[in-house]
Amino acid sequence: MNQTERTGEIVQKRAFIPSTIESKVLWFLTLILAIAGILLRIERALLDRSFRGDEAAMASAIQNHSIFELITKSLGATITAPFSFLVIEKLVTGLFGPQDFFYRLIPLLAGCLSVIVMFFLARELLDDFGAAFAVGAFSLNWMLSFYSSDLKQYSTDVVMALLIYLMAVRYIKDSSTKNILWLAGVGLIGIFFSHPSIFILSSVGPVLAYQAWSNRREFKKIILIGVLWVGVFLALYFLSYRLVEQYSYNVDYWNNLGALMPVPPWKNPGWFVQRLSAFLTVDLNLTQLTFIEAILYLSGIAYFFLKKKWQWAFILPGSILFTFLASGIANYPFKDRLILFLASGTLLVIGAGIDSLVFFLKSPSFLSHGLRWLLTAYLLVGPVTSTYGYILQPRAFPLKDDIKPVMSYVEQHMEPNDEFVIYDQATVTYSYYSLFYDLNNSPTILLGDYRKKPLKYQEVIDSLPKNQRIWFIFSNVLYTLNNESDRTYMFDHLSSIGGHIIDQVGGNDTYSSGYLVIIK
Repeated sequence: MNQTERTGEIVQKRAFIPSTIESKVLWFLTLILAIAGILLRIERALLDRSFRGDEAAMASAIQNHSIFELITKSLGATITAPFSFLVIEKLVTGLFGPQDFFYRLIPLLAGCLSVIVMFFLARELLDDFGAAFAVGAFSLNWMLSFYSSDLKQYSTDVVMALLIYLMAVRYIKDSSTKNILWLAGVGLIGIFFSHPSIFILSSVGPVLAYQAWSNRREFKKIILIGVLWVGVFLALYFLSYRLVEQYSYNVDYWNNLGALMPVPPWKNPGWFVQRLSAFLTVDLNLTQLTFIEAILYLSGIAYFFLKKKWQWAFILPGSILFTFLASGIANYPFKDRLILFLASGTLLVIGAGIDSLVFFLKSPSFLSHGLRWLLTAYLLVGPVTSTYGYILQPRAFPLKDDIKPVMSYVEQHMEPNDEFVIYDQATVTYSYYSLFYDLNNSPTILLGDYRKKPLKYQEVIDSLPKNQRIWFIFSNVLYTLNNESDRTYMFDHLSSIGGHIIDQVGGNDTYSSGYLVIIK
């Protein structure tokens, strides 16, 4: 019997809190946190917030293109989802209707399923404390919740990563034909439905090949599956995925945000610290003391070796490594919503770090249990408080628009000859929803992006007819002139030429609003 096993026995016999009771409490806590995460995702979806600009553009593309066009045609710089995601969206909305909820049904189902898979995966890979933390931090992450009710592919990215990990767990435990077929099949589905699935598969494949090295038959199977994955990915890349690269806007946008890895990497090593710190504190809502997570992460890798689960010491960090490499060749930004699929693996390793304390402290006493309880609770403070704040925010949070209530009000109060002026940040969503609110036939001026030339606002306003009812529709109003909002700038000029506001809905300087104006 090795030292690790003896330590485990001592802990079992001398635990300050009886292990059976403690395990049941932690299991129940983990289950409650998972259920809370599912309910949170459903509640956010039922709020029925308005589409943001990217969502409206994607919904329009899905509505206006055939399945063949969705597969083969470039749809614009803001529509970069896998074609399989677009196709299933078209099928679902064709079956149930083009309502916002049905557009978001697939992301919602993916978000709920991700919590369930995370629960079972954490219970499989971790001990009680680590599982409670990993599931809790994952379930109560407000960004994961938000993108589970968003017409984008980010929640499907998350669930595909988890499903691939789960199939790898099954195969590592039992390399049966059934399990290897499940692994191959889920990997293929991931490639079709999730761009970053290839990063997960790139970390899983080599590790499983190494594990099977001594068994030539199994090794050949893994190699064959790897070749299949790569071949399908390359075929899809040249058929559809490469169309995303046609838009230099995407690369420039993310590069300006510092989301692309410097090449060579040693050119700016601080970039890695900055991006990983932001990932932990901003995206995962963990403590600002990132050295704690860093220590736990390294301890978690060691824990996997100690628990004879060495494969995960390479698979989970490897997913991050391959994402870095893709970022370096300007193909995949390492930032924000685009790396949420790494959340589950990162939290699992940190959870393993919490569990590792029982080995590294070599103490079965109150110290070991107390520190694990303390760390678990402390690291969950960020996800809990940020999610609580998220629930209290307006339904569109963290966005700065919610245009449907405005358009509903305008529809009820407009007259046949009313005209419309639409602020630049509202043009995409207004154009999309105008069909649903019978506003698409009214005379309309769509303002451009005049942030660098605000005098153009004055030129448009000066050209408007006198004694005419004109609705100004705003959303996501920007502050671009002497720390003054564009709306304030426009209305100051309106007032100077005899304009009067006779009706309005909304009015906050950042959220959607509508104003009925007459210029005398």
